[in-house]
Amino acid sequence: WTDAGSPLLVNTLNLRDALQKKLEGSYCVAVGMRYGNPSIQDAVELLQPCKKIIVFPLFPQFAKATSQSSIDCAMNALQEKKYNLNDVHIIEDFYQEDFYIHSVSSIIQQSLQQNPTDFLLMSYHGLPKRQIDPNNNYQQKCYVTSQRIAETLNLSSEKYQVSFQSRLGLAKWIEPYTDRVLTELRKKNIKTVSVVCPSFVADCVETLEEINIRLRAQWMKLGGDAFHFIPCLNADEKWVERLILFFTCSTVIDSMQKQSCFPRHCGD
Repeated sequence: WTDAGSPLLVNTLNLRDALQKKLEGSYCVAVGMRYGNPSIQDAVELLQPCKKIIVFPLFPQFAKATSQSSIDCAMNALQEKKYNLNDVHIIEDFYQEDFYIHSVSSIIQQSLQQNPTDFLLMSYHGLPKRQIDPNNNYQQKCYVTSQRIAETLNLSSEKYQVSFQSRLGLAKWIEPYTDRVLTELRKKNIKTVSVVCPSFVADCVETLEEINIRLRAQWMKLGGDAFHFIPCLNADEKWVERLILFFTCSTVIDSMQKQSCFPRHCGD
């Protein structure tokens, strides 16, 4: 928690402000939180003058509990305000889109140059196994994201691993678990580790406390030499620029009219 409040809210509002500043008056950027304030209903209120709406859940890898829940809430709020839903375009996920992969890879590259490491751990938000949809597999999308990042950074498979954090209760969650992977890395005599959380685009309690404080303490207690936390995208300048190119690309605007999928390489 920061002096300004929730780190998730602060970092998300900073992203909104950075986008709005560069877009000026051509777009209206509004933030709506699924739980908390400003709410999704508050965001829809701010968008009343707009004719076309892009709904962009900030979850790169689609899951029903996160992405779909937010989309459903947004669509209900828009229907209540009598929006023409043909003028609403939903971006379901962006786990392998170039504007996202290149942005995350750039943040990782900067960290690796400043803090040489033995191993890169890509820790994603976990889900109970019972919530995994075989037809829209969150876990598989996390692996695709990591593979694309590794290819971009030219990382061999021996130099990185995927894991899942934030499990709660006694139910089975998707594996491998981040804290247990850390123990295995020390058994392999890995001395320095860097950790990035690609399923979060804004730093929050799950990254700043669970990873940068608790996981760091675990690593040092296990006898590791150094632990390097890699921040989320937040309001990184290159991330903001790529997002704007993605949203304003002429083929993206056309896709709103045709309701087709957004082009994967637009703006990169």
